[in-house]
Amino acid sequence: MIRFANMIITIAVLGAATAAQGASIAVPHTDLNLHSASDREILNARVERAARRVCAPGNANDVRELMASRNCYRTAMSSAQTRIAALVSVKLAAK
Repeated sequence: MIRFANMIITIAVLGAATAAQGASIAVPHTDLNLHSASDREILNARVERAARRVCAPGNANDVRELMASRNCYRTAMSSAQTRIAALVSVKLAAK
């Protein structure tokens, strides 16, 4: 059985056409109370920072890399937001 209470949010970039392909960063959240809106905002900020790091373009002067970086960021954020929503649902249901 998967224990969602201890699930780590991971920003993963799979299939993105960037140097970060296959890269991931674990985003800690066990120190946060996800019942609290302010703590969820903190988690969202952590996720955003991680996505920006994973998806940073190698060459900011290359238009293709910039476009790939933006797509990577959008994909990573969408995936993370889905995972966060599932985590919050499980934690709220366990309340």
